[in-house]
Amino acid sequence: MQNNVVHIAFGESARGSINMMLKQSGETQEKSLIVLPELFSIGPLQKLEVKEGRVNRYQWLKTHLNDRFHELGERYSRFEDAVSALSRIHEQASVFMWTGDHAHEQTGPEVCTLYPSANEPCCFPSEYVEVLSTYPEFW
Repeated sequence: MQNNVVHIAFGESARGSINMMLKQSGETQEKSLIVLPELFSIGPLQKLEVKEGRVNRYQWLKTHLNDRFHELGERYSRFEDAVSALSRIHEQASVFMWTGDHAHEQTGPEVCTLYPSANEPCCFPSEYVEVLSTYPEFW
């Protein structure tokens, strides 16, 4: 991902708010926004940096949650896409993680540090990361 600025959101609800903000600021939203669709406040979080851990989480969610509308497969696919996008962030990019007070949004930044980029051992070197609280005017 060659953008100079990358925004990361946790959950589909935040996606809409951040897309609106990016649209109003003139940024190309689909290229600068990565959304991790997972609800990190439930289910196992072990070994999410490897495919096996993500598959185990998906299986746990299928076993313990009602998937009446068959949405978990799509959510898993979007999570894999987000993991791929995280690994393509270049080391010079400014990364903004938009978080709130919810447990899954507080866990999200920790999960993101599990994914190495091509050039750095940690995808988000601390000098390039700012963790921001979601501004109320975007809700």
